[in-house]
Amino acid sequence: MEENHKMRKYLSTLTELYAAAVADLGPMDQGTYSDFEKRVQEVARQHGIQNPKMIIDIKFKANTASSFGVTEQPYPIIASEWNKFREDAKTMAEYMPKVHVVDGDKYTAPI
Repeated sequence: MEENHKMRKYLSTLTELYAAAVADLGPMDQGTYSDFEKRVQEVARQHGIQNPKMIIDIKFKANTASSFGVTEQPYPIIASEWNKFREDAKTMAEYMPKVHVVDGDKYTAPI
């Protein structure tokens, strides 16, 4: 039996995220995680994606960049982090992160 394992492309910049995204669902403060998850599933069906991944685009303010020097990052947001990220973004990010949909079988992002 032959197995076909494809390597997923690692999205490490916002430019890569934007190129890979099949949809930009807007700022994350425009709904709950559940609201966006429903929209992600709808987009996935429309694009024939079996394993959609919800990734936000974080661009940190200059004074809040990480200790590793990261100023921007695609981030695969999960339900348990949703509210904290929405609150932190108000003071730490250049703008409210937007929710993007990518094919999780093709792409992954840092956590």
